[in-house]
Amino acid sequence: MTTIKQLERNVWPDPGSDASFLVTRCTQLRRKPLAEFTVEDLRIMLGQEIGVLAVLGPHWSGCVRRRC
Repeated sequence: MTTIKQLERNVWPDPGSDASFLVTRCTQLRRKPLAEFTVEDLRIMLGQEIGVLAVLGPHWSGCVRRRC
C-alpha cells in the first residue's frame, strides 16, 4: 500500500523524544498507507500542508497553495 513517504520520496528523520504531539503524529501519518487514512488523518495532514499532492493529486494541489 502506498504512503505519502513513498510518493514524495522524501525521508523524514524520526522525531526526537521532545517533539510535539503534532510533529510525531504527522511523521507517523507519512508512513501510514493512504488507503487506511481516516477523516481525522486527512484533516491533520491537509491542515499542516503535508503531502497535499499525494493526498489530493496534482489538480487540487495548486488550488490549495492559492487558497482557493
